[in-house]
Amino acid sequence: FNSPALGRLDLRLELRGERILAEITAPAGRPHAIAHSGAERLRAKLEEVGLEPTVKVRPRSEPLDLYA
Repeated sequence: FNSPALGRLDLRLELRGERILAEITAPAGRPHAIAHSGAERLRAKLEEVGLEPTVKVRPRSEPLDLYA
């Protein structure tokens, strides 16, 4: 997902019965901080619709290129 405010977000949703796992990977820095601050709101909204949510927000690591 490309957010105008946060840039590229990688989303992973896994639903198992009533349980849902939401993993969000955001660019490091301010975008990650903003996404992380919204994690509780997302968890609460998922709970409101009857799910047992786990929400994880992680900073995206930039690839490391090494040449010998």
